[in-house]
Amino acid sequence: MYQAAIYELMYGVGYDVLIEDSTIKGGIDLILLLNKRKVYIIELKLLKKEEEKGKAIKHILEKEYHKKYMDYETVYIVGIEIDKVKKRIVNYKYKKVK
Repeated sequence: MYQAAIYELMYGVGYDVLIEDSTIKGGIDLILLLNKRKVYIIELKLLKKEEEKGKAIKHILEKEYHKKYMDYETVYIVGIEIDKVKKRIVNYKYKKVK
């Protein structure tokens, strides 16, 4: 649900967006491509507990999703975490990997 809303927002303002892009280790939730130079790899996670914070970006690193896009000049990974009960973003982290 959240993935589709973010996709529609990004697509609506004119960005190149991929949803559920496949890799050998799984599917990337959302890819934002900017001018064929920058890429943002975005993982969304619903959290049940406060202690789960940080698992979105950890998931990207464990699955090595960024390796598919290393031919871009700049690569960012972004983890967005949403509280399942409060239904709002409770944590986000990003990291430049290239």
